[in-house]
Amino acid sequence: MTLESIKRVLSVTLSVAVAHLLDCDDKWWVAISAFMVMRSGWSDSVQRGVHRVVGTVCGALLGYWIAPWSAGHPLGFVVVLCVATWAGMFASLIFSYGYAWTLMTVTFVMIFFEGFRSTTPLSHFAISRVVDVAVGTLTCVAVAAVFDPVVRGSVRRALGRSTASAAAGLAAAPSIAQNADPRLVSPQYAAGALLASQAAIAVVMLSLLAIYLRLSIFPQAMVSVIAVLIVPLQAAPDAITSAVTTRMMHRFLGCLLAGLLAFALLHIAGPYPGWSLVMLAGGVWLGSYIQAGPQTSYIGTQFTVAFIMVFVQDHPWASDLGLAFERLMGIIAGIAVLALVMSIPRLPARFLRRR
Repeated sequence: MTLESIKRVLSVTLSVAVAHLLDCDDKWWVAISAFMVMRSGWSDSVQRGVHRVVGTVCGALLGYWIAPWSAGHPLGFVVVLCVATWAGMFASLIFSYGYAWTLMTVTFVMIFFEGFRSTTPLSHFAISRVVDVAVGTLTCVAVAAVFDPVVRGSVRRALGRSTASAAAGLAAAPSIAQNADPRLVSPQYAAGALLASQAAIAVVMLSLLAIYLRLSIFPQAMVSVIAVLIVPLQAAPDAITSAVTTRMMHRFLGCLLAGLLAFALLHIAGPYPGWSLVMLAGGVWLGSYIQAGPQTSYIGTQFTVAFIMVFVQDHPWASDLGLAFERLMGIIAGIAVLALVMSIPRLPARFLRRR
């Protein structure tokens, strides 16, 4: 097991244990935060964690403020959800601090959707999203700090009361880089606008399916749509489409494999905390091992994310196979709807060729 795999395993398992102690609402979201924030260097993990927390807080505040306006107005709900998803995705693809924009978009959509379909106050739901992300992020940063030689050296010098050495050690630590906003040409803006439009249409379709069919798959489906569309825009349009298609295939394959493994482990683990944490650690390690391969990196990431979504459940150490299956179907539904949306512009051409 490599050092990076150990860090991810510890980050996820500790975050889930803490989430159970604090009785967090969506423990899978805590665990995903702990996994996604982890980077090889402590300062990189801190930077990504700050972006995740700031984006979540901004999205929660915006969603909590706007959601009541759409209550009882389906057309308003669709329009706002479409515009917000498009704007958030475009900002994620074009502007600096794309990860923060992505988390802001995801959080806003989750809260706005919940506000429309639920009659309960949104304050608890919005606060829970922020707490979930904060718990996962802080756990990840703490684990990363333990393994970072610069941080360990600084702590040792601070405990030894060597002020000058501590200051030198901190000065040598890598700083949190500011992402420069690239000077994009018009084709890249057009590509970003197209991907944002596809995300907006897919998210609206998924929200309507979830509301009118009374399904609880929307969070997993929405995250799947946004995740696979975050691609570099420097390539040609055909290459961008190919990259998105490849990511969709990799996410589907990784999620399917992770779902099968999670079902088997949930059946074995039962409601036992010790077994659950051991099996969670095993699934995260396997995903990290796959992620380390040069040709399977994205499959490994999606395998781990899907495994966490399915295996980590909201009730204390639950092993509900029905809920696990529902979440897996949410991931697959997101990919399927996005594939349908992406195929729509090509349907007329295919129809004419057949004629």
